[in-house]
Amino acid sequence: MEKVDSRRKFAVSYRRASTKDQAERFGAAQRAIVKEKACKMGIIIDKEFLDVGFSAYSTDRPALKQMLGYIKENKDHIGYVFVKNTARLTKDRDENEITKTLDETGVLIVSDTEHFTPLDIFEGVVEGNMGAISKYLYSIPNKEAAKTKD
Repeated sequence: MEKVDSRRKFAVSYRRASTKDQAERFGAAQRAIVKEKACKMGIIIDKEFLDVGFSAYSTDRPALKQMLGYIKENKDHIGYVFVKNTARLTKDRDENEITKTLDETGVLIVSDTEHFTPLDIFEGVVEGNMGAISKYLYSIPNKEAAKTKD
């Protein structure tokens, strides 16, 4: 079992789909994946947030804004944001509303597919590289790369 901040055993989950079709095809799977990850860590998902039809390059998403507000209001209660992968949350790792809120509240991102610990000394490098890789893959104009975008 992974190490958990014993002060906060609660989390939120965030899911995003670029299109309604993606939400219908992959939404339930994303939800099951993050719930299973939280369960394995002994964390209770307190509230779930879902955006459909929005790009991860924008922070102007209704459920994302609701989630950030909820985290601010419950910063002593919520310790984690569970995502299938960080590309569901953001593809822009530069300073933005997301990183600012999470940094201010001490809430940590837990990804099912990117396996780095929040206390990893190379966290910033890893996260920055993940964002750069995502941007690169998103920009490749061929059918194979299009499958890896989301």
